[in-house]
Amino acid sequence: MPWNWAHPRNLPLQRLELLEEHWRVLTPTGRVVTCASYRVDGPGVEVRVGYSPTEFHSTQRVADATHARVVAQMWRDSLIAEGLRELPARTPRGWP
Repeated sequence: MPWNWAHPRNLPLQRLELLEEHWRVLTPTGRVVTCASYRVDGPGVEVRVGYSPTEFHSTQRVADATHARVVAQMWRDSLIAEGLRELPARTPRGWP
């Protein structure tokens, strides 16, 4: 999956209830990217990677929290393989 750090996507804010923050990495642009799972409108759970819940690079809707963790781990492994540095975990709630 190509990660375009210079051009994140933006969507209007919908229902986004943070369920779990999976990981954080430092991008080549020097910004911190967070991967988290959210309860959203409609069925399932949405996993997002981005600078904030509404400024993101990748998103995927999955059936439940177990599948969200699998997607988050695959994305994390991809970024670490590209040489990005993982940052220490924060508390399980909220964005900066």
